[in-house]
Amino acid sequence: AALLRALGADRWRVALMLAAEFALTGAAGALLGMGLAVDTGLLLTRWWLDAAAPVPWLGLALTGAAITACCALAGVVACLGALRTPPLDALRSE
Repeated sequence: AALLRALGADRWRVALMLAAEFALTGAAGALLGMGLAVDTGLLLTRWWLDAAAPVPWLGLALTGAAITACCALAGVVACLGALRTPPLDALRSE
């Protein structure tokens, strides 16, 4: 963040880039986790209960969106200190 700020990016642009990065990471994790959970649930339901289980697609989509938003927000909040630090001070301390 300090290097981008030193190159001329303003705080909002860096915060937006960080939010996009954390949102993509959260979306990838949510997609992988929910995909494995659905596959495992369907497999176990067919194996133990010998029945077909419905997949709650709307609930999964809302959960994935919530996870993505939480990851983006948590990532930006965690980086607020770096966004508030003047670029030269941050580069001198490293």
